[in-house]
Amino acid sequence: MKINFDSIKIITVYISSAVFSIACASFIIGG
Repeated sequence: MKINFDSIKIITVYISSAVFSIACASFIIGG
């Protein structure tokens, strides 16, 4: 099975931005 590198990059960007949003939200709520 061949994996497309572009889709992996896009998924990585989506996951990192989601984690960043959750971290910012928890910091605003908690702080």
